[in-house]
Amino acid sequence: MLRRRLGRTDLEVPIIGLGGVGLGQPLEAITPLINRARERGANFLHMYESQEENIGHVLAGQRQEFILSAHVDVSADPKMKMGTADEIMGRIETCLRNLQTDSIELFQFHAVMDSDAMDFIRAGGALEGIKKAKEQGKVQHIGITGHNSPALVYALKEDDFDTVMVPFNVMRRDFGEDPSYGLFSFTRRKDIGVIIMKPIASGRVTQNLSAALKFILSHDVTLTIPGAGTTEQLDANVDIAEEFTAMSEEERKAYTEELFFLGEPYCRQCQYCLPCPGEMDIPAILKMGRTCDFFGLKEWIRAQEVGTLEVHPERCDGCNFCESRCPYDLPVRQMVRDAQQYSQQA
Repeated sequence: MLRRRLGRTDLEVPIIGLGGVGLGQPLEAITPLINRARERGANFLHMYESQEENIGHVLAGQRQEFILSAHVDVSADPKMKMGTADEIMGRIETCLRNLQTDSIELFQFHAVMDSDAMDFIRAGGALEGIKKAKEQGKVQHIGITGHNSPALVYALKEDDFDTVMVPFNVMRRDFGEDPSYGLFSFTRRKDIGVIIMKPIASGRVTQNLSAALKFILSHDVTLTIPGAGTTEQLDANVDIAEEFTAMSEEERKAYTEELFFLGEPYCRQCQYCLPCPGEMDIPAILKMGRTCDFFGLKEWIRAQEVGTLEVHPERCDGCNFCESRCPYDLPVRQMVRDAQQYSQQA
């Protein structure tokens, strides 16, 4: 399997790792899963605090075979306070004890959702605490995770972090494709490693998984960490990574283009069909419908869209403006009707 340099950490990591979702199972379930990850080269493990002790048991005698990633939740909310140097140092000591190791490759501030949270980390001493742990060799590299690109760019500007973990998938693409966000180009300039969580949209992608993962890996990211829960799921993920490894650069680039893997009927987003007399955002609706159909999505998540997407085929009065303007002769009105099923739960 292809391995990539994790930014300025200089760690060589597999393009597919093992996310924490499947590692929350009992010890007897995660033991074969972790061992299989080692055998297949998917030896980057990301975990939650509640999973560390069991994982430590599995790693006994083979710790050096893995690259480990853990995190701490940091929030300005007093109920979740973990913002002082002593608190962070205590959390790191607990993590190392749980994992039965004296050092961890990557330790991250988790779910930094806005600039206030980052200011809280800096002002309270948490950042200095983790830097001290790094000086002591207990933490090798420091990362950050979040869902808000402007907040992450704000945090990353000061060069305190070596990696960033974000959600990116066929449903949520703003980090990689929306120029107003531009996180991936920013991390490339700063030599920051990019870890992708939620690659199959929290399990919502139910078909054409190969295209979904290759789409992600073709972007400017380091690795992705699907939450496989069985050795069979892990093997399927690694098989896809090995297929990707064998592809040429030209083939990989093709996977950044939707038309290549979605196929027809496909809306090119030219917007010639606008404005719709029924006040519908037709290009966005057609994109939603085709993506959901291809990847087996049962719903489309409105919170991850730009603007408000409304699907109201009953507003269509049959004027045929959209179809008469479409340079690709798409059956626009029928495609809007077909897309309605995916907006019911949005």
